[in-house]
Amino acid sequence: MNGKKKVITAVCIGIAVMTGLICISCNKIPGWVTWEKRQIKDATGEYEVTLSSRAVSVSRSSNQKIIWKSQKGVKVQDVLSCDIDGDGNDELILLCWKRGRFGKYRPFWIEQDEKEWSQHIFVYRYTENQITPMWMSSYIGQDVVKINAKPDFRQKYYLILTDRNGENSNWAWNYWGFELFEK
Repeated sequence: MNGKKKVITAVCIGIAVMTGLICISCNKIPGWVTWEKRQIKDATGEYEVTLSSRAVSVSRSSNQKIIWKSQKGVKVQDVLSCDIDGDGNDELILLCWKRGRFGKYRPFWIEQDEKEWSQHIFVYRYTENQITPMWMSSYIGQDVVKINAKPDFRQKYYLILTDRNGENSNWAWNYWGFELFEK
């Protein structure tokens, strides 16, 4: 009887440990993610964008003073600077990870946001000495390993998202968010 209790206790502890490990592993950013490092400028040359250690900072080229940093709870996978909305000015675009699928606001039918990491695209405007949010996506719904941008015939850029299978999808800005289109 004493040996039987030890076996049952050991099995219960084993199950608890495995359950804990599964929960911990589900709460991580996937291992396939490649964290880029880069330094770029906007089209005017006024702003320098640095992506390092999963965070972005933006400084004025004239004095190297940092005017903006990405949020602490956001891990940036890659960054672009291009005119995504066709207004003649670059926007700052982050391919990033954050906990939860939504931000401060969520659809009315969602009572509580998830706590797991999910991938997002955040778009910001360069404004006089500051960076302001323009559009912050909810979870993008696909595993993006690479983000790129190309200009169309009007010099308005569109996003090219590459998934884990090497397939590309093209996304154009449509006044309030991105819309999938065939090229």
